[in-house]
Amino acid sequence: MKQKISFIVLAACLFLSTIHASVSAAASAHADIQAFEPTSLIKADGTFWVWENRAGGAQTGRLSVPTQIHGLTDVAASFPDHLVMKEDGTVWLWERDPSTLTFQVYPVEKLNNLAAVLPGNKESLALDVQGRVYIIPRDYELTYSDLEKILMIPGVTNIKAVTNYYDGDYQLRWLLLKEDGTVLRDTGSLETFEPLTSMVDIIDIQHNLALKEDGTVWSLPSAASGLQESKGHGNASKLNGLSDIRSITGGTYSSLAIDSESRLWFWGATYTGYSDGTSLHEHSKPVRLTSIRNVKKAYVIERSIVALTQEGKVYSASINREQMPADPEFTLLASGVSQIKKGDRHIIMQKIDGSLWGWGMNKDAQLGHGDFQIEYKTPVQVQRPISVVLNGESVALSSGVIIRNNQAFIPLRSVFEKMGAGISFNTGADGTSKYVVIKRNDKAAAPVEITIDYKSGNAVLNGQTIKLPNKPFIVAGIAYLPLRFVSESLGANVSWAQQEGRITITTEQ
Repeated sequence: MKQKISFIVLAACLFLSTIHASVSAAASAHADIQAFEPTSLIKADGTFWVWENRAGGAQTGRLSVPTQIHGLTDVAASFPDHLVMKEDGTVWLWERDPSTLTFQVYPVEKLNNLAAVLPGNKESLALDVQGRVYIIPRDYELTYSDLEKILMIPGVTNIKAVTNYYDGDYQLRWLLLKEDGTVLRDTGSLETFEPLTSMVDIIDIQHNLALKEDGTVWSLPSAASGLQESKGHGNASKLNGLSDIRSITGGTYSSLAIDSESRLWFWGATYTGYSDGTSLHEHSKPVRLTSIRNVKKAYVIERSIVALTQEGKVYSASINREQMPADPEFTLLASGVSQIKKGDRHIIMQKIDGSLWGWGMNKDAQLGHGDFQIEYKTPVQVQRPISVVLNGESVALSSGVIIRNNQAFIPLRSVFEKMGAGISFNTGADGTSKYVVIKRNDKAAAPVEITIDYKSGNAVLNGQTIKLPNKPFIVAGIAYLPLRFVSESLGANVSWAQQEGRITITTEQ
């Protein structure tokens, strides 16, 4: 018996010394990510993964890394309000129970073939590929009980884009861009819209901004122009100083445009001070930013401009200043980037190798990095979506796999109980130390008992102490354990398919 236990300990230690190489080699294999949004992604196999789910209060139970929603397959696109569309055009809602940390999935029968969803205050507007617009009532988050209340707006057809903004009276207004280049605005009721006679030949709308075919930019009075003491909702006016514009990005207080020569323009507000001492400084005349060239995409994120160039480089420049110079310093954030997408307070970028990286605010784990550090000023990698398969069955994890120092960790109850192990999580007598005890009492095999101390990082396997190379940890109240060490100590075989992002565990059945 002692010889067998020693062999198990030796095998576990040998594996821990070699897992680093295999996981490190896998880090470059990211071709399995087919599409992504600021807090979700779709793998090439059609599975859907999310992070930064706010249900549960504080940080408890939140998703800090990509986590698969089982029950959703063949996913083609994802939208705000927890909506996804499958390849057949059907639309589905997902919810997460904060008490059980499990997902539920429901069909949304009133929506099909979505093109876009834009959240508002108490409702969202959904646009389908046929140009019809739907009102989705909700309170903070869309829930299953709201699905029957979805309503198609009558008489509104041939719409190709939807946006919203706060007008000069701080009322949320909705704009609809029609295929013929005209724009509709709500009348105060989302069930009726009227044309804006000042807007024709429009090719794009962003917040209170409209881009015309001739390259000029037009602006509606908004809360942002409240700096100019502009009131009401009025008609659009041409924004002087801009011409030959090819794309616009509107924001609450600051806006950007890119012209035909891929030059970047800025106008709106810069900032000084913080919290109650914040001051906004108006720049009503657009400024061409000469210190960056060949701009492909740009956003205002918090107090920074983030720009992707045609060479695949991402730069940032501060707008935390009284005056916006024509040549602000742009700092290189990343190279080899193919695209970037904007979240509320962060960006997610995809590199040419397919890997995802996040930058910006992270207090809600919106960067998918596996922690709740408030902010990252340099990009960090989004954890790779890794599935776990036990005896041929994909396991639904309460939170996704986390790789730390090239070692895979999983939530302690996600897999090991399915392997026939009993688990108890305990707090030490000092009130601070935490440890987990894993026991397997199988009559057909030798008993196994593993104790892992979260404070020291030590593991005791059947009485023999092992110093783990990486401590187990707790994220958002979810305790993580080293997957392979525990699995193989319980007598299982573990293999890693790096191209598919899949860990396979096999036990003797």
